[in-house]
Amino acid sequence: MTPSINGWYKPSSEDSDSWLEIRDIHFEFIKKATKKCTTFSSASQGTHSPELLEYLRRELGESVPSPNYENKIDVPALKNDVDINKPLNESNKTVAANLDKSRKSNNNGIKKTQEKSNLQISEKEFNKNYEKDLERVSKLSPENLLKRIKSLPKTRDPIEVVSIRRPRNAVVVEFTLKRANGVCQLCGNPSPFTKKDGTPYLEVHHIQWLSEDGFDTPENTVALCPNCHRKMHILNLENDKNFLFNLIT
Repeated sequence: MTPSINGWYKPSSEDSDSWLEIRDIHFEFIKKATKKCTTFSSASQGTHSPELLEYLRRELGESVPSPNYENKIDVPALKNDVDINKPLNESNKTVAANLDKSRKSNNNGIKKTQEKSNLQISEKEFNKNYEKDLERVSKLSPENLLKRIKSLPKTRDPIEVVSIRRPRNAVVVEFTLKRANGVCQLCGNPSPFTKKDGTPYLEVHHIQWLSEDGFDTPENTVALCPNCHRKMHILNLENDKNFLFNLIT
């Protein structure tokens, strides 16, 4: 077998008999596909081989217009042309049926993978499950943890996490950051780093959470360093909340 200039393989003279059968089957699939696409760029029509366009018709499941090529098929080693409209012989029908079966099996596998990836839970439930997982393994020794790690998959199927959030007002965010002037309003330390634009990095926090009907106003927002921000979401201590409310009022 030798490669042709367009990337397709040309059969040698001794292969041509079997190649006729292969091409016969291939073009049967092409014939089915050409009934289905409506667009194909003229530039591509002028640069790709007709065989490739026919292949795209099948794979895209749409009808691709036929460009006017001088030579419709670039396989000179074949003994004679094959009529793509002629019926498949029994042997080819079996091979074609197997190909269809294989294709359907692959599609079913893709569908099952998509169904797995389409699992959907709320953000609250997702976080709750994660916290339970952490709590369950927190009492294991480092040795036992390593043993479990060796048997774990390197990746897991994705799931869709759905959350409902109140939109933040960008004006309130910007005012809160400028009011803090680069200093965390809980611990009193300067921001841990500056962003690429040179401004200090702090995170705006709602003292009374928006999820608990807090207001998106300057009287309910403070600028915190990342550590203090996590502290407020994990512990949410009343003393800290009172301190912050008193600070900004």
